[in-house]
Amino acid sequence: MTAAIAIDSNFPGGNIVLESISDDEIQVHQELRDTDSDWFYWYFRVRNAGGRTLRFQFTESRAIGVRGPACSPDEGWTWSWLNDANIDGIERLWIDIPDGRVGAWWLPAPDRSAKGPGPMVLFAHGNAESIDMWARELEPYRRMGVGVLIP
Repeated sequence: MTAAIAIDSNFPGGNIVLESISDDEIQVHQELRDTDSDWFYWYFRVRNAGGRTLRFQFTESRAIGVRGPACSPDEGWTWSWLNDANIDGIERLWIDIPDGRVGAWWLPAPDRSAKGPGPMVLFAHGNAESIDMWARELEPYRRMGVGVLIP
């Protein structure tokens, strides 16, 4: 018999409240303690989830920062940003311009291809912001069948 998924924050720095677990869907919210606004991190532990894909929903605020979620496989000794690696279909490309090259991300709409192209949004994120801030924010376009190019 497989052990049930366990989620807790019973360690120094842990700060999450588990609301519910239903199959692979997990609802949590941040434990703000003595603060009125969101903090920059949320620290909790997940056990017995090897080989499964879990979906976390933060119910009380936008909890995922600009770099996306991070994961530690060794009790917090090392960390890796999950970031864009989990965005389905993302393509990194380079656009040649007169002064050199510009990095861009292409986020194709599901069920679109060169044989069946569709609409596209060109999203200019601005100088002071990183491209990684926007891929998840622009997902609603993809769900509507619109591809997104972020140079």
